[in-house]
Amino acid sequence: MKKIISIIIVLCLYSTGILFSEKYIWTNLSVNIFSHHDVKYKDIYGDFILAPEIKFNMSFFSDMYVWTSALYIPASWESEEYNITAKSKQLFLSVGLGDYMTFSEKLRGNFEIGIIYMTFSEQVDVDTEKGSDIGFRLNTGLTYRYSNYINFFTMISYIKGTSSVGIKEIKLGGLKLSAGVEIILLNKKEE
Repeated sequence: MKKIISIIIVLCLYSTGILFSEKYIWTNLSVNIFSHHDVKYKDIYGDFILAPEIKFNMSFFSDMYVWTSALYIPASWESEEYNITAKSKQLFLSVGLGDYMTFSEKLRGNFEIGIIYMTFSEQVDVDTEKGSDIGFRLNTGLTYRYSNYINFFTMISYIKGTSSVGIKEIKLGGLKLSAGVEIILLNKKEE
């Protein structure tokens, strides 16, 4: 576990340019609509959940780049009839590689693949379950160039993973639709 966290930290530092200087560094801030894989999860918390995500990217060769992100998925449910409350928290930390294709001066598409470290905790009244797992993630999307430092983007992601609590298997991940703003932090390509 410590090795995985160390690798994620090093890749985070790399992708934000703290350890290495590169030509092009940007960050994405997005609002996401998340649809969970687990049917039981959907029955309790609903089919769709709004979740924030922050992502850092850095180019390293041609149109290829490394990226890292943190996605936080909070959910809660309450039944007044049965006097039951439930709270779920999931944190997805991802690192990966991406490639983008330029369609025009204003429009760019991209494809990304990565590994993901997922943690979850669920509390129903006084009972709490916690776990973690490694999974994978695929992203594809479109980016519209608004100015030299601001872009707008949409992305769809598939996240897959499972974890175990005792003999119970917990499905993690799902489909995610993102919309947000991309902020250019460093762009030596245009200097």
